Amino acid sequence: CDRILDAISAGDARFVEACSGSESYTHMRGDILRCQATESQSIDDAEFSMPPGYVQFRQLFAREMRICLRDPGLAQWQFLSAIVAGILIAFTYRSLPLNLVGVISRIGMFFAVQCILGMQALQTLMTWREGYTCFLRERAAGYFRTSAYVCAKTVVDAVVLRIGPPLLFGGILYPLTGLHVGRSGLFLLILCLTSLASSTFCMALGALSPRSSVGVPFASLLLLLLLLLGGVMIRDAPSWLSSLSYFKASSVVLAANEFVGLTFVFDPVGMSSTENKSLTGSEWLRLLEIDAAGGVKEVLLLVAWSAGFVIVAWAALVAATRCR
Repeated sequence: CDRILDAISAGDARFVEACSGSESYTHMRGDILRCQATESQSIDDAEFSMPPGYVQFRQLFAREMRICLRDPGLAQWQFLSAIVAGILIAFTYRSLPLNLVGVISRIGMFFAVQCILGMQALQTLMTWREGYTCFLRERAAGYFRTSAYVCAKTVVDAVVLRIGPPLLFGGILYPLTGLHVGRSGLFLLILCLTSLASSTFCMALGALSPRSSVGVPFASLLLLLLLLLGGVMIRDAPSWLSSLSYFKASSVVLAANEFVGLTFVFDPVGMSSTENKSLTGSEWLRLLEIDAAGGVKEVLLLVAWSAGFVIVAWAALVAATRCR
């Protein structure tokens, strides 16, 4: 055996020629070629015999639902954090008055609400990366299509994590803070859509990121930047720059839904009560450069942002599977 290894490592031409012309070499090479052809054919058959799209979606939906409900870091954490955050924010901004302090407090509370919804969505990015390797293996084996996987993942996340926790969070927050009576429906809808847009944004970043250690800090930085551009924190920012933030649509609806129809007393510290005057909510929105007619258009914008992020995630996963 040592002599054979020495001959091979030394590149003995006579030994190589003798082996290549032997009957054993011919049989071995034929077996290797047949195995390669069988493997290639089995992969093609697996791709061809892939079940229909609705079957793939149903199976993936059931699996993702079980993972979401059983993982303590997903559904349980989202609902618990929604309760805790709702109680903390509600008691921080309890019974907001209809004066200058109430105006400033409402704007600050809406920013805090959006920030909480955005930070909650970061959990989606981490769980997405945890299943990324498993997805690549199963997709390479031809178990399902990328579109079925993305749709199942998005629907489970939207149904379980982007409806229940925001509704619970808003249900605690709205009555305790004394917001506009009778307009809680639109408020809760915007919370759900903002949470969905944040989740799909993190999903897209997770699909584009090479690893979690890169995606999580980058997503946190981008979320904070989008929050600043979407509210009234940077008033002199160009309109095209603020339009790049999906938080802009949600902040417009939250403010318009709350301020329109209310009247606030302008009572800054240092002025006597006789000099105070009243300003309508619409006037405050004009001063803050917020569209008082915000509503349907912004709701559709949030839906469009969410759909766009899902498409980006799908395209990134398709490119990743083709590169391997």
